[in-house]
Amino acid sequence: MTAMALNDLLPAERISRSESSNPLGNSGDWIAQPRTENEIADLLRHADEKGWKVTVTGGGSKRGYGGLRERYDMMLSLADLRGVVEHRRGDMTVTVRAGTPIRELADHLAEHGQRLPCDPRWPGTATIGGVVAANETGPRRLAFGAPRDFVLGLRVICPDGRILRTGGKVVKNVAGYDMNKLFVGSMGTLGVMSEITVKLRPLPPDQCLMYLTFPEGSEADIEPFLRLLRSSTLEPFALEVLNPVLAEKTAGVNRYTLAVAFEDRSEAVDDQVKWVRDHLPEGIGMEMRRGEEALRCWEAWAELGPRGPEVPDTDSPAAAAKIGLRSTETVSFIREATEKASDRGLEVFAHGGAGHGIARIWLRGTREAVLPYLAELRSVVEERRGFLVADHLPFEWRKRLDVWGNRTIPFGLMKRIKDSCDPNRTLNDQRFVGGI
Repeated sequence: MTAMALNDLLPAERISRSESSNPLGNSGDWIAQPRTENEIADLLRHADEKGWKVTVTGGGSKRGYGGLRERYDMMLSLADLRGVVEHRRGDMTVTVRAGTPIRELADHLAEHGQRLPCDPRWPGTATIGGVVAANETGPRRLAFGAPRDFVLGLRVICPDGRILRTGGKVVKNVAGYDMNKLFVGSMGTLGVMSEITVKLRPLPPDQCLMYLTFPEGSEADIEPFLRLLRSSTLEPFALEVLNPVLAEKTAGVNRYTLAVAFEDRSEAVDDQVKWVRDHLPEGIGMEMRRGEEALRCWEAWAELGPRGPEVPDTDSPAAAAKIGLRSTETVSFIREATEKASDRGLEVFAHGGAGHGIARIWLRGTREAVLPYLAELRSVVEERRGFLVADHLPFEWRKRLDVWGNRTIPFGLMKRIKDSCDPNRTLNDQRFVGGI
């Protein structure tokens, strides 16, 4: 593959040779930066005909997520495919180009009193296309749901250059199959999303974030309090269990902590805060962040984990994993993950959703320490019929630990879909579960 082969498809200044490698892998020998849907279609069609392998990137925040190829023939960068296409304020929907950073979109929506129902990691780097492709969620998933829930429509470019449109631009759209869900979470292996239409939420009139700190020896009180809270009429936006290391980083207290968030009118927030105060077990500490202070806490939280575009420390790189369990097992899992890390001399940051069952951990260490820890933790989780996906690992580590684990999935069906959409395996080859 040479620059000459791409010169008829893109201006020379938007084609570059990439000689360097990245410890996270998923690099490209050549980097192409299209700015339009038609340019993407031409590039993919040409690559598909020539048998090239293509990887897709936006801000690079998911570079360490999956993938058994260190290099592809071409990296398709969507960094220039950005901006709002259409914002229907009255309908509370927006259509946006896939390379738009989450923070850029959030700033635009905030000017109109609206927001995206999503709180991914590193919003200044992560793009809407990457978040949807990975189906990424944050601690407020309890209220927001996942991208699968708020994506209304997509424009997708197939490897053979065809352009598909799925869904629509309005909330009440029930015509035919919900084809959006085929592409959401597919890690860019079926097609390249160029435009995404999502439903929005209004900015909350008021919000608060409460840190409930459980002194050493009283950790057993967390789950009974959670059961009481779950059975109440409260409507928390987040209900996260934090291990001591993460609690010290976010709340300044080195104890197991419960983070409870409310968003509503001030009177409704006050009522829910009062309920928590009235029902809190004796001896439990409480700190509260309100309004802008709570917002700054969420912004800081989003930038705690490993960041894909950064070249990792080769001696002690970062690793991260997403875990799915029953929400009633969150407290015991966070404690067990913390204790097992301590036994191995590792410091792990961990939090888990006591309302939705998705937990996240991240840590630093050597390969010899981190990989056995993740394997042990995966065994514990899978015994409980859950899953552990390592969503940030250096490339060499991914060759030694299956990123996706032993989840029970309809692999035969997924392979047939891949063969139908991308028979030449042009797009993100070996990036997804089972080497798809």
